[in-house]
Amino acid sequence: AIAEASVHSERALAIDPRLAEARAVKAEIAAINLEWGNALDQYQAALEYEPRNASIHQWYAETLSDVGYLEAALKSIERAYQLDPASPVINNVYASIADSLGEDDLAIRRMNTAIELGIDFAVFNAFGALMRQGEWEVIEKYAVPLMERSGDEISLACYRASLDLQSKEEAKRLVEAIEPNPDDDRPGRLAFCSALIGRFDLAFRWMDIELSQEPANIGRYWDPSEVRVQIRQRAEFKERLEALKLTDLYRERGWPDRCRPAGAEDFVCD
Repeated sequence: AIAEASVHSERALAIDPRLAEARAVKAEIAAINLEWGNALDQYQAALEYEPRNASIHQWYAETLSDVGYLEAALKSIERAYQLDPASPVINNVYASIADSLGEDDLAIRRMNTAIELGIDFAVFNAFGALMRQGEWEVIEKYAVPLMERSGDEISLACYRASLDLQSKEEAKRLVEAIEPNPDDDRPGRLAFCSALIGRFDLAFRWMDIELSQEPANIGRYWDPSEVRVQIRQRAEFKERLEALKLTDLYRERGWPDRCRPAGAEDFVCD
């Protein structure tokens, strides 16, 4: 499917190089192939031709956020929002990016709009903001029922574990009973919960599965939560950035908001 999409986008651009959505397809394919710089360039070129295309601003913002350029992502999603403030998808993505930056009030506002527009799972894109602001009633109203209806005992256990030590023991029991395997559809949740209970060895095994399924999921690891900070500060996190070829991007175009160079060759993240 990717090869076919690539052929079609190239043919379209050969006919008319100003076709912005064809460039957006090229950008998406580049990101899948870990060609991050090319992906960003294609989105920028697309926006030169269609600067008022809200969807392309949104997609560009998502890719910027995935690679850790959070401030730039916020500017791009704000532009998308200005162009189409009633889009549920744009509000949902806006909530996620604002949450990653720790812009809690903004994240919650955009989450509320997305929920009003029919995206009830937007609560999870502002979950960190809700936790930091103590919005327990909102979590209990929107997030907990979704987790219960889906039978997501891992997310429920992690949420409870973040509130009290007794629940952390239950989360520990659940998580340690699951052997990491590539067929599991919960690697992101299990990576987070493993780190929450202090099992960083398990966290990185689940993280590897998560990133093998979708490299752009590295974007989930930039938020300011204590658990994510602890993950980013470990050498294993830097190894994952290297494996995704992101350090090549950073050395060429600048470091992401949560990382900085440390000497000529090394870098640290926090």
